[in-house]
This record gives sequence, C-alpha cells and structure tokens, in this order.
Amino acid sequence: MNHKWTLVFLVYFLLVSTPWLEGAEGNPAHGQTAQAPAIPEIRVGNATPGALFSALEKIVAQVVGFYVPAYDNLPTIDLEEITQAEFARYQKSYRPKLDPSLSRVPHTKRTFTIPTAKARLVFNRDRENRIHEGQLGYYYAQYRGYYPDLGLYAVSVNGSEAIEWGEHVLIDSETSIVYVLASIGDGPTGTHFVSPGNNYLAYYDNQVVSSAETFIGLIRITGSPRRYKEYASIRLAGHLVESFAWINDHAFAVKFKSGKSGNDFKYFKTKDLREFSK
Repeated sequence: MNHKWTLVFLVYFLLVSTPWLEGAEGNPAHGQTAQAPAIPEIRVGNATPGALFSALEKIVAQVVGFYVPAYDNLPTIDLEEITQAEFARYQKSYRPKLDPSLSRVPHTKRTFTIPTAKARLVFNRDRENRIHEGQLGYYYAQYRGYYPDLGLYAVSVNGSEAIEWGEHVLIDSETSIVYVLASIGDGPTGTHFVSPGNNYLAYYDNQVVSSAETFIGLIRITGSPRRYKEYASIRLAGHLVESFAWINDHAFAVKFKSGKSGNDFKYFKTKDLREFSK
C-alpha cells in the first residue's frame, strides 16, 4: 500500500473511532456534560476565634471582618428623640426579614449544615453539644436564621479558652464569603436587621461587664453579587438597645434602656441614611 492510501486509511479510522473515544472515561460523549466536582462537607469548630477564622479562610472564598475601629473615620449616626407612641407605630408595622426556621438547613439533634458554593459547613448545635478541645476549651454554634433576599445564613459562634467569647457571622451561600460582625466585648449580645429594600444591614451589641454601653453598626449593601461595606455607626455609654425597628429603607428607630434602675426608656429615630452618601 502506497503512502497516499495509508494516509486516507488513517483519516477514515480516526473519523469512525472518535465517538467511541469521546465516550471513554474522562471524555464526555456528545450531548453529555462533565460532572462538577462534589462539594466537600467540612466540620467547623475551634476554641479560639483566631483559630476558627483561620480555619474558615482555608475552606471558604474569604472571611471579612467588620470591626469597631473600622468605623472610626466614618459618619456618626444622627438620632432624634421621639415619643413612645411613635416608636410603637414603627414597631407594629415592622416585619423582620430574618427567617429563624431551622428547617431551611440540613440538621440533626447535634449539628446543622450551611450550604455554600465551595463547601458544606457543619456546625455543632447549642451549648449541650459543644466540642471540647483538650485543655484549650470548647466551641459551639447557634443557628440564627436566613435572609432569603440576600442568600445569607446567620450563625452565632461561641467558645471558651481563658475567657468566654462569641461572634455573629453571616455566610453568603452564593459567593462563599463569611462576614464577621465583631462585638465590642467578649460575646455577641445583640442581633442584626436588614432594611426593607435590602440596602442596609444594621446590627447592635450591648455590653454590661463594667458599665452599660451599646454599639450600633450600619453596613451598606450594593451591587450584584452583593458587596457589604461599613457605612456609619454610633456608640453610646449608659444605654442598651432594647428594641429595634426599620421605619423604611433609609431610616430606623431604636428603644434604649437607660439609667441604673433598668426601667427608664428613651426612644429615637435616625435621619435619612442617604445623607451620608452626599
């Protein structure tokens, strides 16, 4: 057989055998797509916050901390006093956006699992199921809920080394980014609230160890995928947040407990939060 016919035969053989080769292992056939790699399931738990967040950084896309000093050069939230009746109207019409139902996530009596694009994060539930780490201390987490509009899961993590500590974390299931709402003390004693139009996330932290003090942080939400950035804050001595309500997408109202008796209350609302953007 001359070289010409040899070349023709080889071309024919390759054309006929190509479908069989595509169907071989590691080569998807026509009309099929390659299977995505399985999402790993990873147990989360450390007795110190530094170790916890270092471990998370190796699992998720990013860990972003909202720490009190980051607000130092940002605007202070302006408050104006209102009556109890006015606050009651705002509170009555306010509908929190956080869905606290545990049924939204896979869970057992001992654990709950937060799904993200990069990993399924398994947390031990509640104090009675805490993980002990030798002589270091212990760790546990509490499921707080889900913000459906934002795809954010809310979890509080708690532990003990030499002292009790705790943080609120928000986990973005789509981007696999973990946001840490750092407290002004050793543990998370407040909570967080997303505005009606999903433009802001406000959170507060009450501390009473040495003297009464509260911190309110305001985070701006923008873009798609969403970005979260420190926006404004206020820190008040002698006051503790008792209740919170969004008035609309650009203003909120707060009920403060003040005074040593614990029975004195004051009521305030913010001005238009868009003023900080001008």
